[in-house]
Amino acid sequence: MMDLAILPCGKKKIWDVSDVGPTRADEAYIGTLHKLTKEYASMFCNGYVILSAKHGFLAPKDIVPANYDLTFPTNQGISQKELAAQLSTYTYDRIVLLTGKKYISVVKPIVRHKTDIVRPLAPYKGIGYMLQALQHAIATNEPLHVRRNH
Repeated sequence: MMDLAILPCGKKKIWDVSDVGPTRADEAYIGTLHKLTKEYASMFCNGYVILSAKHGFLAPKDIVPANYDLTFPTNQGISQKELAAQLSTYTYDRIVLLTGKKYISVVKPIVRHKTDIVRPLAPYKGIGYMLQALQHAIATNEPLHVRRNH
């Protein structure tokens, strides 16, 4: 089974701490939640993309041209049609959505019909609990989406 993780981009970006130009997506987003979801996805999924309200689905090597501050829902960023077209270029059997609950309304309508969407962070209310769960999963090498006790 091909698991494709969808990661949140996050507000904190490399341009907040460094004067750099265009940067690869896997280096552009530097917030704690993003870093932990990236580590989790690298351990437990076949691949990942970063979901940006401005740029859509970014592969790790895609270039982010500059800093921005845009979040879902938005009328100024990428459209649902563009998101669907981008997502259709990836191979997956299952989506592992490593984001907060607001992203489900963005992702669910554009995922291929009958594709399973796993939301391992859904049981955790608040970013602190999400961070703890991700840290625990990484430390114990136990993926959240198969844990039954949460």
